[in-house]
Amino acid sequence: MRGLLINRLFWIAGAILGTVLTLIAIETDLVDFSDASSPERLVQPDARGSVPWLLEKHDCWSGEAPPDMEGELPGHVVLTYPGDVAPTYGGARAVGVALEHLFGEEKRPGLVVHGFCR
Repeated sequence: MRGLLINRLFWIAGAILGTVLTLIAIETDLVDFSDASSPERLVQPDARGSVPWLLEKHDCWSGEAPPDMEGELPGHVVLTYPGDVAPTYGGARAVGVALEHLFGEEKRPGLVVHGFCR
């Protein structure tokens, strides 16, 4: 009986220690996600799913449109919605939201348009 109790205590202590060490590791790598436009918001800027990765993967641009897209509506967009920490690759509906935000009268506070795509 005593061996079982000691075994359980070691198991509980190990679980608590593992949790504490995990929390310490997470805490030391925290980034301020409060500002979606913050350059520090992504720990690894070229990681899968990051803004640079999405722009490159989907042949996107920011700034002036490439010559073959001048006068054309983009088919997709990379943006970060208010309250989200990860960017989104969106289709026609998201393109409409992004264009209205950038060039129309309906501004969406916290929306960040990173680039348009073919």
